[in-house]
Order: sequence, then structure tokens, then C-alpha cells
Amino acid sequence: MWFEVIFSSAVFLALFIYHVYLVYKLRRDPLTTAIGITNNVRYMWVKGVIRDKRDILAVQTLRNQVMAATFLASTAFLSVLGSSGPLFDRVYSARSLMRSICLGQKPKHCGCSN
Repeated sequence: MWFEVIFSSAVFLALFIYHVYLVYKLRRDPLTTAIGITNNVRYMWVKGVIRDKRDILAVQTLRNQVMAATFLASTAFLSVLGSSGPLFDRVYSARSLMRSICLGQKPKHCGCSN
């Protein structure tokens, strides 16, 4: 159990440090990140659409971006939910998974017949 707590804490700490660094880079030098480059290109695209008065193109593009973002977010959520289900079950703890993978032992209380 301690392994899971320590490993989860280390992962969340690494993610937090990464996001702090990313925000720092976005504020200090935005064109060195993919987010900053994308924002810059999007800004130039919006200026061009406004200049050329292509309203329908802008609306369709925004609709497509919202649909793509919604689809990707729901797919990611379902993938994480489906793959993390066994990790929160007592039968499929990390220790029993490692035993079954490395040593070939069956987990306790799994209902498997010998």
C-alpha cells in the first residue's frame, strides 16, 4: 500500500512541477512552447478572418474545434476510467498485480479455481 501512495504522490508532484514550468515558459517566452505557437497562429488566423470578412468559415471552424475537443476529452476520460478501475479494487492492488505478472501467482480472493 505504501508503494502506491509514494508512487502516486511522485507522479502528481512531477505533473505539478511540469505545469508550473509550462506556465513560467508561457509567460516568459511563449513562442518556445507548442501552446504559445498555437495561440500566435490562431491570433493571426482570427485577424485574417476578420479582415477578409469570412464569418461562416470562422463559425464552422470554431464548431469543429469544440466538437474535436469534446470527443478527445470524453475518449481520454473513458480510457482513464476503464484502465484505472482495477487499480482501485482491493483484489487487483499493485502488489497482487506485480506478483501475478512477475511470479505467476494468482491474487488472493480472486474467485479463481486452482
